[in-house]
Amino acid sequence: MQPRPVVRTLIALALSMALAPRALAEAPDDDSDHEVFVEPGEGWWMDRHGVFHPFERTYSDWSPSRYEARPGRAALEMLGLLGIGAAWYWIKSEQNKEDWEFPPLEERLLTFDAVRFDNNLFVTNHILHPAAGGAYYGFSRVNGLGPFPSIGYSVASAVVWEWGLELIEKVSINDLVYTPFGGWAFGEWFFQLGDYLNSAPGGGSWANRLASYTLGAPRYLHDRWDDAPPPPSLPVDNLGFSTAFWHRFGVMYGLSGVDNDSKKSGIVHDAVLEAEVIRMPGLLRPGHIERGFGEGNFVDMRSRMSFDETGVAEVDLWFSADVAGYFHQDLEPASGGVRGQAWSGALNVAGRFVDRWLLRERDAWALAHLPGPALKGWIAEGPLLFRVSAAAHLDFAAVHSLAYEAWTEEQGGSTGAKTVLQKHSYYFAHGASATAQATVAYHGTELGLRSSFGHYESIEGLDRYQPTVLLDVHNSDEILEGAVWLGHTTPGAPLQVRVALEGTRRTSAMTPLSELRWDRRASVNVGLGF
Repeated sequence: MQPRPVVRTLIALALSMALAPRALAEAPDDDSDHEVFVEPGEGWWMDRHGVFHPFERTYSDWSPSRYEARPGRAALEMLGLLGIGAAWYWIKSEQNKEDWEFPPLEERLLTFDAVRFDNNLFVTNHILHPAAGGAYYGFSRVNGLGPFPSIGYSVASAVVWEWGLELIEKVSINDLVYTPFGGWAFGEWFFQLGDYLNSAPGGGSWANRLASYTLGAPRYLHDRWDDAPPPPSLPVDNLGFSTAFWHRFGVMYGLSGVDNDSKKSGIVHDAVLEAEVIRMPGLLRPGHIERGFGEGNFVDMRSRMSFDETGVAEVDLWFSADVAGYFHQDLEPASGGVRGQAWSGALNVAGRFVDRWLLRERDAWALAHLPGPALKGWIAEGPLLFRVSAAAHLDFAAVHSLAYEAWTEEQGGSTGAKTVLQKHSYYFAHGASATAQATVAYHGTELGLRSSFGHYESIEGLDRYQPTVLLDVHNSDEILEGAVWLGHTTPGAPLQVRVALEGTRRTSAMTPLSELRWDRRASVNVGLGF
């Protein structure tokens, strides 16, 4: 989202005040009725009305740390969520009975022989469990806890569930890892979104209020509970919420042509949702900002569901959060926008879930991107904005083995393989990944390029029924993805159009066999961008 241009008189005023030893601006009547002072040497930013704001004061006013930390209430809410989960567990006991093995306590607590990977459904392990972890985390955040105490609560909740509430089952290693860490970015994204949707001055319009009552409900309810006073008002953005946040949302319908290495091709319909929220007042506005941050300030997500004549053909989800880092911005007004640069370096967490049946060929992978380095950068020259980002992670993963089917044919059956492979054709792995993205935007038109690569190796010796695994064969997979797109969002209107080319190259090995698969997609998307 590009900054709005400032009229000539405000640009002149801004430049003169930036050079003055003490800056003073009169806020418009609809936003404030008092003067705003910026001390010499203090970071500053200029809103869309040409009003200067002291950055540190604005940041503190809108920081989640303004709330009193309530660890006791957070713990009680964790117990409430665990209680809801336990009730569901027993209501659905017929579905869960196959996991009831009643392991002796010494195998759970002393020898750890009952601490294993499970072999549950792919969706159960990698959608439902991280969603629970995201809820544990998010409710900790709305109780005033920071990202690191909150992930501690999420880990503790997973431990209580596995070692306590599922006492009649073996302890699931993958649930202990994937529930909190697979849901970390998911939980932070919803927390930041909730704060944004509750930021409209005075509650805003009926649409603003509806958003705060629904997607922003946890923050809204806790604020009402605590009778929390709102921070000082700032000018509103194009949706009526506070400009203490920067945002980019897209909701689109797409039509895609897909093909693969098997020379199959077809058409799918796509439902696409993208959203980015950045909690940094004055981002990409004229101003000078230098700030360390630790409140999950940068969150991003992409999601897509594809449909063909058989039903759902793909579910692709990605969440990312920069939980702590350093941000620098040095921008000045320029014709058509701003001129200068901004960048951040941060500790990033992310989660990815892909479940595909494109052209009736099965593939799936789920990745908990553990905390790793991330860089973002912006270079602006008037209406031209160049942006780059990159991140690297160590990963805990579950990967569908493309080589498993050929392996079973060669072996004459699946007997002796990992039980999770036999039941669901995926395995648990460790690995590493890297992603990079670059975009250039001009007057609402954006050209973008994104790529990612991950390498994964299976973990042996910890199967749920390890004594039956007589052929504990090693698996490895590589996932290479790339995309290029050209899009346009109509200035002053929410219409968004985008064309894109995407590709995935998968290399899968199961000793001694290997498989190579690729698929491609050409898409046209139309929808709303705001």
